[in-house]
Amino acid sequence: MLFDLGGTLGFDLPPWLAVPERLWPPGAGPEAVAKALLRAAERYYRLYHFRQLEAPPRLRLEREWFLALSELGAAGGLGQAWREARQLARGGSSPAPFQRYPEVEPVLAGLRLRGLRLGLVSNARRQAPAVLAMANLHHHFHAVVVSDLVGLSKPDPRIFRLALAACGAGRREVLFVGNDPECDAAGAEAAGLKAVLVDRHHKLDRRRCAWPVVSDLWGVVALVDGRAAAAEGGGRW
Repeated sequence: MLFDLGGTLGFDLPPWLAVPERLWPPGAGPEAVAKALLRAAERYYRLYHFRQLEAPPRLRLEREWFLALSELGAAGGLGQAWREARQLARGGSSPAPFQRYPEVEPVLAGLRLRGLRLGLVSNARRQAPAVLAMANLHHHFHAVVVSDLVGLSKPDPRIFRLALAACGAGRREVLFVGNDPECDAAGAEAAGLKAVLVDRHHKLDRRRCAWPVVSDLWGVVALVDGRAAAAEGGGRW
């Protein structure tokens, strides 16, 4: 199963708005902390993600958070920096400049437990993989394809095919989950995929929509589980 990012899994925040005040070292404001943590996440993703290394991913990410906080001079010293880094890496209070929707974590975890391999296709900047790491969502995805990194963008069917190849999946067995009828649903369909749209704010005309429409990701779970052949009056899947 492939997912869009913005508007489907969450929405962007100015980075410093998401940094807890307890993480601000003396003399460093939230914006400086946010930038340091984003650089650490980028370093983690570039060096470690998708690699078969001995250390568990959580420990590697924890180390990057610690380095970032200690270099800034974390309040409370190195011991406190380790404690904060451990909490961040375990998802306790990730300072992500991306606010995920509340059902995203349990839905992604549940889909993986059902044996599904997940991928992400996003028209986003090259920092998107690091933002996923900061939001503690990176471990759910077998492949992440970002327009700024591959030189293609939705609705070009080629970007969907890159994700299919990275996931080792055939197009007929993959569902794409997005929120934009043109970029997400029509683009996925052009690549030979099925599609479903997440309409959280009820902006789509569901009676005329050519694709299934759900209100949140729990509706996608219902489709996967076979509890609904159509979603809230949308098209047939």
